[in-house]
Amino acid sequence: MPKKIDGKTALDWLKMGNKYGELGNKQKAIECYEKAVKIKTQFSEVWGVMGIIYRELGNHMKAVECFEKAVKIDHKLGIAWFGMGLSYGKLGNQQKEVECFEKAVQIKPQYSETWCNIEAWCNIGVFNLYNNRSN
Repeated sequence: MPKKIDGKTALDWLKMGNKYGELGNKQKAIECYEKAVKIKTQFSEVWGVMGIIYRELGNHMKAVECFEKAVKIDHKLGIAWFGMGLSYGKLGNQQKEVECFEKAVQIKPQYSETWCNIEAWCNIGVFNLYNNRSN
């Protein structure tokens, strides 16, 4: 496994990918993230942000793959569980969607990005209401 690609470390590629993402060039961002994980395969943050980009592009299957890799590396990466839940919802798998949201809010009940938890709790509530589940 290389320590650098084109003179850049995994962290360099992550930062470059984030910049491309901010500029709206999502495909270039993904290219950078892919180089980062070639250098450091166990880089959960990169898998997580790559999942976000794929989700934003509407490729929810690929997003789920990335989020699954992220949480396999760091089971407590709440934002990856949340993103995976959103993608499962778009894929029509409400059971998996809610399971992911429940994991996200269990990990960080007062998650710093409160919009994640608010949306997760709302989706859990709607699912429970329509499926007559009580927690």
